[in-house]
Amino acid sequence: MGEAYMNSGAQSSQRILSPSFFFMAGLTLVAVLVVFILEGFQGVWTGFLSGMETLRLAGVPFLLGISLAGLIPILLSDQMVSRWMGEGTGLKGMLFGSFAGLLTPGGPYVMFPVAASLIKSGAGMGSMAAYSAARQLVPINRIIVWEMPLIGAAFPIIRSLVSVPTVIFAALLVPLLLELITKWNSKRTK
Repeated sequence: MGEAYMNSGAQSSQRILSPSFFFMAGLTLVAVLVVFILEGFQGVWTGFLSGMETLRLAGVPFLLGISLAGLIPILLSDQMVSRWMGEGTGLKGMLFGSFAGLLTPGGPYVMFPVAASLIKSGAGMGSMAAYSAARQLVPINRIIVWEMPLIGAAFPIIRSLVSVPTVIFAALLVPLLLELITKWNSKRTK
């Protein structure tokens, strides 16, 4: 168990200064400069405080999400994830991916770290498409905690039932489309 955990140390330092980091840093710098020109230091300070409020609200769930993602490779071996959700697992992988998506709580700050961890541990694209679609369209936690108490049971239940084919289509089509794109790109580069 935990092969991905054991191999993650060398890769983590390389990801900090990724193109995404530089893009976000540049975008933030441009936004700070524009706000400073338009609103002065007070506008920059107000934006900073607003960002800190967002961090206060989302920080704990985000830390929990990345902690959960970090524990997945320790709890589930790469072989186990590959056997349940790997490429070529077909319906079984789609079902495990869908079930994991249904049960994943929280917002994107939980879902995406968990998804990244599953992919690193060997989950296939069909299973991950099912995971992502089920998490976005039919999340049990959101239905029980938010939707049913606020708008009643009928709408969330019907919406969930109508969404199930989308989860299936995503699980079937995403791997096919990725394969087609990969083949097309390899032909273009030859």
